[in-house]
Amino acid sequence: MSNAVRRGRNWQEVTTMLVERIKESQQQYRQAGLSQGVAQQWQQGVEKGATDVARSILQRQLQRRFGHIPPHIESQLNAARLDDLDQWIDRLFDSLTIGEVFR
Repeated sequence: MSNAVRRGRNWQEVTTMLVERIKESQQQYRQAGLSQGVAQQWQQGVEKGATDVARSILQRQLQRRFGHIPPHIESQLNAARLDDLDQWIDRLFDSLTIGEVFR
């Protein structure tokens, strides 16, 4: 077999090997990206669940303590983040009026 033919086969083998490695790397990156995406979605779901629970608890306690919750307070509750809800839950026990909870 001539050197040119051998070199051609070697290049074909090298090219084939490189293509296979690139495909393997792409697959690994896809899997890593998918895992990261799943983890992010799971974390977002946990945070949303915690926020929904805190909101529900605060609404229930406000109704028990003060009766009717005014619409502007309901809007504020529905737009609140978890850290705001936690702060309001803590204030609930020291507040004499519903307005003091949200000061």
